[in-house]
Amino acid sequence: MSDTPQTNSIAYKGYNESAYIVLLDDDRTPTRAGDTVSFNYGIPPVAVRAKIVQRGRSLIALTPGHTPVECNLRTLRRYVGGWLKQNVSDQTRAEDAK
Repeated sequence: MSDTPQTNSIAYKGYNESAYIVLLDDDRTPTRAGDTVSFNYGIPPVAVRAKIVQRGRSLIALTPGHTPVECNLRTLRRYVGGWLKQNVSDQTRAEDAK
């Protein structure tokens, strides 16, 4: 087993504004700007697919047609329980699970 801590925290490449940010979804798949994530909210459940963009040091999920129209991806779990990256092949997800 690896000595690397298993957290869902963000990873920075340097400390400048052009650094890329990575968050881990519920299956621990790395998610970056340009990816798409999905989640549900409400009763009955409303499915949402959100494109991810980076603004400064934050990843923002764009959710047009929903309120709010965008949200910070890092705090999204607090409100919906979890999210999954959608543009991942099943093979990649299986390899990441090992």
